Amino acid sequence: MKQIKSGLSAAVYQKILQLLLCRELPGGSLIKERQLALKLDVSRTPVREALNQLEAEGLLSRSDGQLQVLNIGVNEFMEILNVRTLLEIESVRLACGRIDREQIQQWRSMITQLLASQSNTAEQHWNVDDAIHNGIASSSGNKLLAQMLLNLRMRTRMFDHRQLPKRLQPGCSEHIAILDALEANQPERAAQEMRSHIDAAKQSILNYLQGI
Repeated sequence: MKQIKSGLSAAVYQKILQLLLCRELPGGSLIKERQLALKLDVSRTPVREALNQLEAEGLLSRSDGQLQVLNIGVNEFMEILNVRTLLEIESVRLACGRIDREQIQQWRSMITQLLASQSNTAEQHWNVDDAIHNGIASSSGNKLLAQMLLNLRMRTRMFDHRQLPKRLQPGCSEHIAILDALEANQPERAAQEMRSHIDAAKQSILNYLQGI
């Protein structure tokens, strides 16, 4: 897959990606190249290049010749979590012994600050979650694994999170358990904590959607 390396197109790519992740462009939305160019105050060429990249990454799709935002339903969301479970377990196992204590402490501090905030937002929660999960993946030593997880996590964020329960407190506790295992350099324990973390997220979603 050819990726945008730098320059205006890369900046436009990041801006459009954020519009997707924050659901300003929600699933199913038709993409209007000209309107996006006007909104971002750029020419249509970098917008087109950015859109091509997002389509190649599977975040946009074509239907009847029209480009639209990928619409992720509950079933696909759960499928993504199932695949993430397999990859993230391997990721955290490989990352054991590769992450220094200073980095782990930085993640702990981010969790502490998130819990202490009286007005934390979903975006702040996602930023901490991304920092930990993507940081672990990038420390695995497997670039393909890290890239696959990054793409899957972007798809996860594109799901309509109004359908998701709030998991700030339990999610932070589960992250701390993962960090404890990493700091103790116990790969199998870290793998189990990661499995428990994602399984808990899946179960809470099922409970929420079933009204439990």
